[in-house]
Amino acid sequence: MTRSGDKPNSIDMREATALFGGAEEPSLIISRSLKLYWTLAKDRTLGKSPDLIRRWKNPRKKAIQNLVQVIGDKSIDQITGDDMPDFRNWWIECLEVKDLTPNSFNAV
Repeated sequence: MTRSGDKPNSIDMREATALFGGAEEPSLIISRSLKLYWTLAKDRTLGKSPDLIRRWKNPRKKAIQNLVQVIGDKSIDQITGDDMPDFRNWWIECLEVKDLTPNSFNAV
């Protein structure tokens, strides 16, 4: 844990903190959450063709894009109770303006 030019026995405190688990993990942001979701939901795609997997993934990708469009690409732990009514109001407006049905969510 020394750097070149440091004394041989000096400790880089940032490295030591990270090594012993004291460093904070970077927050998961909404746009990157799907990468984690794909691994958690792997069982839902087993045995499916690449085309079926693509069709299974697309609505989920669109839903995340819509959420980011409305509340921003924030950290998952920064999503607040105020964000959900904003998202719901956006969706209701889309239904009215674009003459959609509630089950056409990913057509927006």
